[in-house]
Amino acid sequence: MEATGQRFAYRCTPLTMANSTGWELLCPADIQASWNGRPAISDLIVEQDGGASNDHSFVQSHFGHGVLSFHPGYLFRTDHRWALWCRGAPNMPKDGITALDGLVETDWLPFTFTMNWLFTRPGTVRFRKGEPFCFILPLPHIDIETIRPKIVPLSDNPELEAQHAAWGASRAEFNRRLGERDLVAVNEKWQRFYLKGQSPMGPGAPQTHRIKRTMNPADALPPGRKASSGNPAPTMASSSPTVAGPCQQNIIWIASYPKSGNTWVRAFLHNLLRELSGNADSVQDINRMNEHTAWEIPARPYERVLGKSLSAASRSEIAASRPEVQRRLANGRLLPFFVKTHLCFGIDERYPTINLDATRAAIYILRNPLDVAVSYAHHANLSIDATVVNMGLSGLKTPGSERDVYEMLGSWSENVAGWVGLIDRPTLVIRYEDLLSDPVRPFGALARFLRLEPSERQLRAAIEKSSFPELSRQEKERGFIERPPTAKTFFREGRAGQWRDVLSPEQVQQVVRTHAPMMQRFGYLPPDCGISIQFKREPGDNSKLP
Repeated sequence: MEATGQRFAYRCTPLTMANSTGWELLCPADIQASWNGRPAISDLIVEQDGGASNDHSFVQSHFGHGVLSFHPGYLFRTDHRWALWCRGAPNMPKDGITALDGLVETDWLPFTFTMNWLFTRPGTVRFRKGEPFCFILPLPHIDIETIRPKIVPLSDNPELEAQHAAWGASRAEFNRRLGERDLVAVNEKWQRFYLKGQSPMGPGAPQTHRIKRTMNPADALPPGRKASSGNPAPTMASSSPTVAGPCQQNIIWIASYPKSGNTWVRAFLHNLLRELSGNADSVQDINRMNEHTAWEIPARPYERVLGKSLSAASRSEIAASRPEVQRRLANGRLLPFFVKTHLCFGIDERYPTINLDATRAAIYILRNPLDVAVSYAHHANLSIDATVVNMGLSGLKTPGSERDVYEMLGSWSENVAGWVGLIDRPTLVIRYEDLLSDPVRPFGALARFLRLEPSERQLRAAIEKSSFPELSRQEKERGFIERPPTAKTFFREGRAGQWRDVLSPEQVQQVVRTHAPMMQRFGYLPPDCGISIQFKREPGDNSKLP
């Protein structure tokens, strides 16, 4: 990489990422191995630090046929269903010998493995002290069996086809200008679309885009302990926190995809509880909604569980901590209370996003994804094209910050499907549009779901005190602590059907094409969306459909 002209190898982002995705095991000494081309074990001679060696604890000829075997000297353990992919360091070819890949089931094996290299011809090879002889990468080898490859025409995804064509045309034009020694192209040297996470047209890369990776170093050995081979001791056993102790079912989740009415529902509940408690003289302050509700993402509870700052924790560690954070959150109050979340109900990094042992019930608010795209674009200060793409990304995660952990949103359809499919706890599903058109009915159903019995006057008063004009007025006068810096206002418009004035036909079709099944289930498919359900006939079949 370093020796290439102007270090141009680093322009290849996939190459750079592969080089840094995993851990290296390093030679503790200089090794020289010579093979004469014959199959016997004794036909391969190993020397260590300039002298003959038969050190079985590290490297030897064990299998014959020109196979050089390294003993890592460690017993590796990984989490359940994970294995180690063991190979030579990526993109480090070695003349005369090649590394043999192996997949080791380190989730259960009580013994270690050998890292084997095969001579490609008779001769002598050398491994210098500090040179990697093995490269390891954890792999979810059970879950990978659930993947079913699918080959489809590129034309099935017109947007992707158009982006691919735009890239091809852009690349051809750039190479033409480069060949003609165009000054701008020469100074630019190469196109940086991949490096910058950009596309020649439309939205750029999601937040998961990486151009480099920094792996966590291996934990040090405890004082007085020695590694068997003299290498640094990589610890692959899981260090993730586990859930322990009793758990109170105190959390009532108020869940939604972002910009779907979560804050509106929380404001209503606070105002309703004020009405029922006789404290109805004033309106609930939107910046003081922590009496009956909490949020699951603040950093401090996670840092207590992790024992370190968020910046020092991996996403896998954060995901593993989530059930314990929720357990402590549930046990921290004597009575049930509400917790806001945008988490997708499911699995993140092999850990549940929602601790059902801490869960009493759930309220899920969903909104037409066409309107969500408009509102979320303003909220995140992104283009609508980029927002539409993000809403369709499976397993989408927010970036997180020093103050808040990331949230695993999933796609809009995944988020909806996860919560509406929850059968282990009482769950109420509310449509945002119903809250707008006839608020008394859905808000009344919400009160009954929570076993509250407001009078009609109390219900209507709570609804009025939580209206969009009231929430917007408070934000204008005092601000709103939950407004992200990317948004000009949190309570922007709050109406249904705004997508008809904003979205292009192509954007509408992309949303519908991505989310049609879930949109149809909840009555969101517009009659003029350009997407229809068609029955396929065999050629020559003129029979009438029922």
